[in-house]
Amino acid sequence: KPFRAGSDVACPSCGAPMEVRVWRGSLYLGCSRYPECRTTKNLPPNVAFRYMPDRVELGEGLAAVESAPTAPCSKCGTPMLLRHGRFGRYLSCPSCKATSPVPTGVTCPQCREGGLVERFGKRYGTFYSCSRYPDCKFRVSGRPVEACPTCGEGVVYEDPRRGARCSNADCPSLAQESPAPTRTRPKRGATKKSKS
Repeated sequence: KPFRAGSDVACPSCGAPMEVRVWRGSLYLGCSRYPECRTTKNLPPNVAFRYMPDRVELGEGLAAVESAPTAPCSKCGTPMLLRHGRFGRYLSCPSCKATSPVPTGVTCPQCREGGLVERFGKRYGTFYSCSRYPDCKFRVSGRPVEACPTCGEGVVYEDPRRGARCSNADCPSLAQESPAPTRTRPKRGATKKSKS
């Protein structure tokens, strides 16, 4: 059975409570009246939430993220709005309909000219890459937090299994962490009991 949890967010189309659901490893909100109402909303990775016995409270956190001031449009100067589409979040200008990816506020550690922006790929889901792509091909899978204070050559990003870690493979901070847990499979027939 797919994961579903109630929330305190009301559906903008019909007013019914929305549910937290998972699709391809990403969380999103879907109307609890599905299939009668097919309204969905993407959940930003940095939204604040609280677990309650019967639901997940994230209405205030979602409203804070959506109402946060965004960058002005590069074409007309109008403040851009945060939108949710089938390929994740993006910024859209209400005046001239120009779009741009969501910036993270972290400078690209490879070219040091562009900034890291949020992107979505069908194969990998949400990832973060340099705004100067294809001139700079730096990318990282987790949400960038800051430039690495240890080596200065990478960016600290959120790894879901290991926590915050540096993107630079030669960073001294990676030498101190324990290796990732690996699963070993027993050899075939090794666990079979011999008949006596």
